Amino acid sequence: MFELGEKVECIDDNFYRDEKRMDIIISSFSQLPKKGEEYTVRGFRPTKHGVGILLEEIVNDPIQFADIMAEPGFALKRFRKKTEVKDKVEEYAEEKN
Repeated sequence: MFELGEKVECIDDNFYRDEKRMDIIISSFSQLPKKGEEYTVRGFRPTKHGVGILLEEIVNDPIQFADIMAEPGFALKRFRKKTEVKDKVEEYAEEKN
């Protein structure tokens, strides 16, 4: 699970692979994350499929769910924790100092 304020990377931006759901996606989200881009976790919301993630960099308008109006969240499986990997040259230079 992710934490509030944590940096994540989108690893799956293929929202349109299921043609049956295309209309739902288009009507629910004005903005979608892009694969390879970094985002900041803003919050979470329950969904009928588990938990959805909300991002600082992307804010979509609320939509009507069965019992509430709420911003739709993105599936957790579309993201991974962002890890900072230093350049080997940079690491070597730091060790020498």
